[in-house]
Amino acid sequence: IAAAAAAAAADSAARAGAPVTSPTTAAPAATPPGGGALPATPPTAPAAAAPVSTAVTPAAPAAAYYSVQLAAYDSHDAAVRLVQQLVSIGTDARVDGAKPPYRVRVGKYQTRAEAVKSSADLKGKGHSGFITLVSPSPQ
Repeated sequence: IAAAAAAAAADSAARAGAPVTSPTTAAPAATPPGGGALPATPPTAPAAAAPVSTAVTPAAPAAAYYSVQLAAYDSHDAAVRLVQQLVSIGTDARVDGAKPPYRVRVGKYQTRAEAVKSSADLKGKGHSGFITLVSPSPQ
């Protein structure tokens, strides 16, 4: 379509007596001031060093992990009370969630087997729960 439009424009210009140029015709070479010929090849510039990237690469997304969930509360205060009780007996507990349900969880284990062992230890201390696979929340 573009070639047909160019041909039609050239035909129209020829009828009007204007010089006809083709978009594919190369422009004549420029001559330097004072006449003379241009050098056959432009002078080469010294090789530039590879650019150094200063961009910060985003951290890899956090991987999913296993935890033992002991409880879930509608009240943040109730969840915090259980976490305090668990921490007082040497358990690494936390509250997960910014809104209800507030989940009381223990550990961030890479394998389910580690979470099962932790669950058995917690059961021996009087706290039963279940294993859950926790996916990182999107940022």
